[in-house]
Formats: sequence, C-alpha cells, structure tokens
Amino acid sequence: MSVQAVLDEVRQRPGAGDVIPIFDPSTEEQISEFTDCGTDAVNDAVARAKASAESGIWSGKPDHERAKILWRMADLIDENAELLAELEMLNAGMYPAQAKMQVSIGAEWFRYYAGWCTKIDGIARDVSTGGLTGVDSHMHAYTLREPYGVVGLIFPWNGPVFNFCAKLAPSLAAGCNSVVKPAEETPLSALVLMRLLGEAGVPDGVANLVNGYGHTVGAAITAHPDVEKVAFTGSTEVGRAIVRASADSNLNKVTLELGGKSPVLIFDDAKLKKAIPMSAFGTFVHSGQACVCGSRILVQRGVYDQVVEGMAMVANAMKMGGPKEEGTMSGPLISQKQLNRVLGYLEQGRSDGAEIVTGGHRL
Repeated sequence: MSVQAVLDEVRQRPGAGDVIPIFDPSTEEQISEFTDCGTDAVNDAVARAKASAESGIWSGKPDHERAKILWRMADLIDENAELLAELEMLNAGMYPAQAKMQVSIGAEWFRYYAGWCTKIDGIARDVSTGGLTGVDSHMHAYTLREPYGVVGLIFPWNGPVFNFCAKLAPSLAAGCNSVVKPAEETPLSALVLMRLLGEAGVPDGVANLVNGYGHTVGAAITAHPDVEKVAFTGSTEVGRAIVRASADSNLNKVTLELGGKSPVLIFDDAKLKKAIPMSAFGTFVHSGQACVCGSRILVQRGVYDQVVEGMAMVANAMKMGGPKEEGTMSGPLISQKQLNRVLGYLEQGRSDGAEIVTGGHRL
C-alpha cells in the first residue's frame, strides 16, 4: 500500500456530512479530503460491534489465540513501519526520527498487551459471614473479569499511530469490541492500521473505524446507549462533555486523559548542564504538542537568570522546518487553528507584561 493509495482511500470513504479537508501542516497544502460519516454510520458501527460481541467471536476466542493475533499485529506494524512513518510525517508534521519512534512504540503496545491476554484473571478466597446470618458461615468466593462489550475509542492528532495502538491494544486484549474514531485532522494512519488488523486475524466487526468531527461522530459515540465504555484523550472541555453524555445516557464507564499543565521544578542546587537541555527537550518535543510536555517551568530565584538564558540558547539552536528537511528538530503546528491559539497565548503574555527573550512570532 502506498501513501497515494491511502489518500485515495480516505477520499472514497462514504459519508453523510461535511467534507473535511486534510492538510500537510508543514506546507499548509491540502493533500486529500473525506466526508464526515455522520450519526447513522456510528449507529451502524456500534451495531456491528455489539453483534460481534454477542457472538463471542472475539471474547470467546481462547486467550492464547488472541495473544498470537496481537503479536502478529505488532509484527505487521514493524513490516509497514516505513509507510506508517511517512504518513505521520505527512499528516502530523513529525520529523523522521520522531515518526519512526512513534510507530515502533505502537508495535510495542501490541506486544505488551499480547502478554496480558493470558493474565486477566479474577481472585478467589475463603470468606466468613462473621455471624451476620445467625451462624458464622464459611464460604468460597471468587470473581471473574469480563469484557465490557462495545467500547468507544477516541484519540487526538498529536500521535495518530501511538494513540491508535495505545487505545486499541488493551481493548482487544480484554476481549472488547470497539468503535474507533481518530482525530479529523489526522485520519490517514488509522486506515492502514485497520487493514493490518484484518491481516493479523482480527475478525470483521471487532474493530470498526468511523471518521468525522468530534461534535458529530464523537458525540454520537459517547451518547450511544450500547457503548459500555468510552476511552478519550483530548481537551478538558470535551472530557466534561463526555461525562455529561454518560450521565444522560447509560452511565457508561469513562477513561479520560485530558489537557494538563505539567510542571518542571528547577532548584538552586540543580545540575544545570543537565536540567536545562532536558527541560528544553521536555518542553519543545513535537513542537510542544504532547500531553507530557513541561508546559510550566518553575525555577528557584538563585538560578532563574541562568535557566532563562540557557533555555533561550537551546531554543535558538533548534532547527525548525519541514519533516523531510535535513536536521529538523521541531516541526510545524498541526493546523492554522492551533497556530492561532499559540499566537494568542503569546499576545496575552505580552499584554500581561511578560518579556519574550527569543522568538515570539511565526517563522
């Protein structure tokens, strides 16, 4: 499968809503487009997942066989690493080393959870009523772990392959059936990964891909009464909306990884030759578009000036550019919307009296 074939496939996927353009963030060139699949397609995907769950075609498969399929999926990701990395560079603006690392970690998610397929057990113990029934009865109690059934997996644009694998691998290991929604900005790699799932031996209907906006397709998933659990990575605002949807629907379980403000603390006795470059890396990785970025650096007064100067030196030395430009260390922001958001933060900082020591403008 080639990059062009993926671009053609996403364009041909049926839909019922708005046409959504897909851009190369490094050039702002439109490279393809797709149609929001709409609520009916979500209902169909949930119905397929539910029918598959009730049939036991996946949850009823022996644990060791599920493990082999997940391991085979990891091997297929490795075999298609070049294509997947190229899609990450094209669609998410990652530089080569970063894209390759994301794909490699994606494969390792499946290997890790392949090992869990045979280890999802309950517990057994002897218990006593303590005389509550009139006599002190002794019993043998045990618990079983069962798959939820249909789960909705919704993930963001900052690591398409990584997030797809991080969400889907544990779902498959547990025996669940899923409806998978990638971010509308970065739908390309999910098409390849879904094809690889079939090659690995995952039966039809176990994992179902839907594409579209969060306020249409994502909302339809989170509000669907047959979706037993939702796993979401994204903004706090959307996380709150998902909790409300759960309350208004079937009180399904939710797992939310939301926006944070990860602090880095640098004290007077820190080894600045290590602290400064590592803090800079933790802040600037993926152009600051990662949930683990050190978005606040809190520095003790005694070394404050040294840290500011050192961070500026590191930032000035970083080569920014397109994914395929030699030596690129930091690529583009994902979209014009995200760029405007960052520029807005800079303007707010200026208005609040902050001093910008380097950069502070669009390159």
